[in-house]
Formats: sequence, structure tokens, C-alpha cells
Amino acid sequence: FQTTFVNKRMADLLGYTEDEMQGRDVRAFMPEQELPDHARRMAERKSGHAEQYERRLQRKDGAIRTFLVNATPVFGEHERFTGSFAMFSDITDRKEAESALRLERDRAQLYLEIAKVIFVALDLEGNITMLNGRAREILGCDDSAVGKNWFEAFLPEDQREQAFMTFKE
Repeated sequence: FQTTFVNKRMADLLGYTEDEMQGRDVRAFMPEQELPDHARRMAERKSGHAEQYERRLQRKDGAIRTFLVNATPVFGEHERFTGSFAMFSDITDRKEAESALRLERDRAQLYLEIAKVIFVALDLEGNITMLNGRAREILGCDDSAVGKNWFEAFLPEDQREQAFMTFKE
């Protein structure tokens, strides 16, 4: 399918002029590994399905950007599929930030796992959001403890209220 319209913003994001993009096969802007998914999604679109998905596109300079695509099928005369209307939102920076955050989280979890101390993280209501291996070992629990209230699950009943009040301060 050929690109029949592209706005200046999209052309700028990919490092082309509008004229350079118009009339070119849309696959020309995709890395090779995206082509099988593109073919699958186009088949879905031909059957009338609109969808939202992520697509990596290649800039003129070779750099890869990630986009959130909202695509809707377009039908012409006699309900014949004529193409798609798609809106692209560049989410590359967000995806990179999410990846960096996951990497830092995994690194922190590794440090917590090798530490010889109990580490238990709680939210503002006292629910467990994270605990390390040493905590699971000493408390005799597993990851199913995540989400439970620390005070109710691990403190004697006669100490819960005072401990929670101290925690809230």
C-alpha cells in the first residue's frame, strides 16, 4: 500500500519531506522484522478491524523510532477495502524511559536479593509492595505475601494498632 498523505510532523519525525514520503510503499519505512506483523495487521484491517498497536519505523538516517498506531480501515465503493487511515504518536522516549526504569528496578531487586537483611516495602496503607528473599525466608512466606497488609499478616494482634499508628506518623 502506498502512502497517499503524510503531514509535515510525521515527515519530520522520520527525517523526510512530505513529498519524499507520499507515493512510497508504507513498508519502505519499516525495519524488515516489522514486515510479517504489518502483513498480518493489514489482513485484519481488510476484514474491517480497526486497532491500536505499536510499530517501529525507520528514519531516513536509519534510526528506529517506536510509534503508537491507531489504524482504521477505509472502504470505498461496493464496500471494497481501499486502505487505512492511521494516526501515529511517537512513543520512543516513553519506551526508552520504561526500559531504563525496568533495568533499574531489576538491578535494585538483585541488590535486595543478595543482601543479608530483611527488606519489606509497604504502600501508605501498609500493604506489602515488595520483599526480598531474606524476608521471605525469615517470615516463612512466598511472593503471595505481596499485596497483603503487613500489620495484619505479620504482627501479633495486640501490636497491630500501635505499630500502624507509628507507621502512619
